[in-house]
Amino acid sequence: MKITIVKLILLLSGVLLTLQLSVGIYADLQVASIGHEIKNISEKDMPLTKGITLMVEHQLEQEILYEKAFKEGLKLQNPLLKVKAEQKVNETINKFNTLGNKVSKEMKEIEVLLATFIDDPDLEEHSKTEFNKLLKDIKSLEDTHKIWVEHSQLALNSLLSGDLQTVISIEQDIEHEAEVLTHGSEKLLFDIEELTDQAIKLTLKHEEDLVVSIIISLILSTIVSILVTYHLVSLLKKGFKSAE
Repeated sequence: MKITIVKLILLLSGVLLTLQLSVGIYADLQVASIGHEIKNISEKDMPLTKGITLMVEHQLEQEILYEKAFKEGLKLQNPLLKVKAEQKVNETINKFNTLGNKVSKEMKEIEVLLATFIDDPDLEEHSKTEFNKLLKDIKSLEDTHKIWVEHSQLALNSLLSGDLQTVISIEQDIEHEAEVLTHGSEKLLFDIEELTDQAIKLTLKHEEDLVVSIIISLILSTIVSILVTYHLVSLLKKGFKSAE
């Protein structure tokens, strides 16, 4: 069956239009997906990273304050150093308690933030699973922190009252709890960084897919145009020869 010039031009227009529409629809979907992912990173991952980082920083500062107060408390056994040491211990305990309340508050804020994210109906299942793990870990860390604070306060108050027996009996527990807190905090930071990194990589992949699809579309459009133009020129040449 012979293809006329008009049909060939219409075919070329139809193919090019179909390619443009397909790429346009795909590009719109990809851009929407990328926009959604960037929004999740800025509104979920980044605030969460900031909150966890701040909480971990304060929790580590609290551990340092305990060590400082404990070291000063040991000087209470020396009559020459007792007055000054007692003053420093009380000052450090006040800072310790203030910072402890701040850490507890920050942990609660992180839990509320995670619960809000998990309840988001538009959240992907993978992200929901990861946020649930983080929520479980932060609650476990909160329980350990509460016990550690209670034991630390008991040890410092026992030092002030001269009850060294109590200090000796719970010091090993305090060290173990502090170690659990440190490891738990490090795991939280690693997990949220990993989650954010995965989200960024996914966004970059979608961007790359979009660029590749546009390039492929341009190549296909060029090939189709060349083939149809070649065929069109051939038909025109035949037409001119027939006219002669």
